[in-house]
Amino acid sequence: MTVLTEVVVTGPLTADARAVLASSIAQAGGAVRLRISSTGFPVEEVGNAGAVSQMSDLCGIVAGCPASVAVLTGRTEGAALELALAAGLRVAEAGALLRFTDLSFGLVPASGGTQRLPRLVGGADALRLLVGGADVTAAEALAIGLVDHVTEDDPLALAHTLSPDPLPRKGLRDGRGYLAALAVARQGDISGAAARMVDCVEMALMLPLEQGLAYERVCFDDLAAGEVSKGLRHAAAVFAQAAGGEGASVARVGIWGAGPAAVDLALGALRAGLVVQLAAAEREAVVRALADVAERQEASVQAGTLETAGRDDEWARLLPQVGTSGLAGVDLSLLTEPVDLDGPRIAIGIAPEGGAIGLSRFDGLAELHAAGASAPDVAAAAGFARAMGWQPVISGSGGSVALRLASALSDAVLWAEGRGITRADIARSISAQGIAGEGVSQGGEPDEVALRCLAALANAGARAIEAGEAPSAAHVDAVAIAAGLMARWTGGPMHQANRRGLLVLRRDLRLWQADDVALWLPAPLINRLVAEGRGF
Repeated sequence: MTVLTEVVVTGPLTADARAVLASSIAQAGGAVRLRISSTGFPVEEVGNAGAVSQMSDLCGIVAGCPASVAVLTGRTEGAALELALAAGLRVAEAGALLRFTDLSFGLVPASGGTQRLPRLVGGADALRLLVGGADVTAAEALAIGLVDHVTEDDPLALAHTLSPDPLPRKGLRDGRGYLAALAVARQGDISGAAARMVDCVEMALMLPLEQGLAYERVCFDDLAAGEVSKGLRHAAAVFAQAAGGEGASVARVGIWGAGPAAVDLALGALRAGLVVQLAAAEREAVVRALADVAERQEASVQAGTLETAGRDDEWARLLPQVGTSGLAGVDLSLLTEPVDLDGPRIAIGIAPEGGAIGLSRFDGLAELHAAGASAPDVAAAAGFARAMGWQPVISGSGGSVALRLASALSDAVLWAEGRGITRADIARSISAQGIAGEGVSQGGEPDEVALRCLAALANAGARAIEAGEAPSAAHVDAVAIAAGLMARWTGGPMHQANRRGLLVLRRDLRLWQADDVALWLPAPLINRLVAEGRGF
């Protein structure tokens, strides 16, 4: 009688978790049931060669056990999903979500994802999942052959009843369709990790599995050593550090005030699906605000950007209140006018008094000035920002880091214009280095205009740290990226300064400071770090 061994794979695949997993699988023998609910490697280990080698070995062991079954629950991503691909069969609970995240780090999978996935689902679906990076529901995964069974009941119980014989796979049967999908994927502007991903999927059709796995690993190693992937991985790490976690769940907000700022917030929160309690001291003010909301909703309906049913749903979630007592029971209060309230609250456009958190908006950034605020209040503020589609970054006290950076970048551009350089040439120069926009890395070293812009941003970031506005260089990088001042693949101005070296940065600043002392004089923090032989 075959003895089935259950192995649980949950949480991040840290070094300790991988060691326990390796030991458990080794002891299990051939009949293993892997219960997987994991987002893969922790962000600081993405791209780590040792971690990847260990996971590749684990996938190889699981693939050598035809009786293995992976049981997918919750969210499964990255290397954890590659482990599931190596099993003989896959069972998913109905609410499971699956996703390949490698491309967001400028990488291809390195534990068999580009080789085993096409063999299961074919070229077209494999490319869509690997390059698109969208969530895949259990139902869709079943339809394309990524999982073999979906159940509303306990998936582990089902896994114990399944035959150990793997099901026949159809992924490589339609060679002509597979090649057509590759041709479509290569149309348009495709480069970097996306192009290497397509190459890897092609090798799944052309090469035996072992050779395909070797090719995939070579592509991974090349990309992991490149500056674009390093920048993307750094960006992911700084957002994890600076964003205050996932934030608390926020479903009901109170808005105090009845002016344009309050109306804008109410409309945005309603569009985000939140319940909004709109309150002011006077009944007339509340009535005027409601009229403004209704007028703008109707304009959206007439413009075709809001359905009538959507408007009605939003209106049902808008609850007018008179006086502060009407804000009791909300998850978070948004203050556009001064008022004395208890509980988590954000001050928007006014001074954050009495423990309130200040909010500065800049493009997609929500800069939360949370010095002295409690952890639950910060979590509520971060949760609200995420619900609104903003990237939260927890800053210190004082002014806005984003505005400081934007001002420095503007001054550097004005310097270039003063030297007779056209705006078109300036735009080409800085966009090639990911400044003031996302763009695509074009390689090559920055010219003087781009170097001056990068130096101005790093110098301003150092001054923000000195002023207590930014707790760390990681926060400066997160702000610069979220505010659209630098592309995500750059890693931010402080990462770029570290890459070139602070000694080089200080030399450049000293050479340029005669042009504009306020802009180019090296911040004392840079001098101190150079003296200590450290980076940001």
